[in-house]
Amino acid sequence: MDGGTDPLFCTACQKKFGNENVLAHHKKGKKHIKSVNALFQKYGDLSKAEAVLPKDVDKTTKDRLQKMVYTEYAIVKLYEYLEGVFYATLNQIRKKQSR
Repeated sequence: MDGGTDPLFCTACQKKFGNENVLAHHKKGKKHIKSVNALFQKYGDLSKAEAVLPKDVDKTTKDRLQKMVYTEYAIVKLYEYLEGVFYATLNQIRKKQSR
């Protein structure tokens, strides 16, 4: 599969999706988050990640993939960190609106 150029391809899970909504929901899922964490733990600085990339991938694509994995890892970690705050705030708003 050509995950490097397909915007509907999840590199972490090695899956292609039919549309952006399905991909967006996938990225919120536990399996995806687990895959991203596993990739980051396994490859750390991602210099070892080249072993899983096709041999004909150029340096620009490798750099782009590396940035993408780091960014996605940061997003997952922020989501995990802020999820509780988000739902607590949402519940507070609902309580105030029901008064």
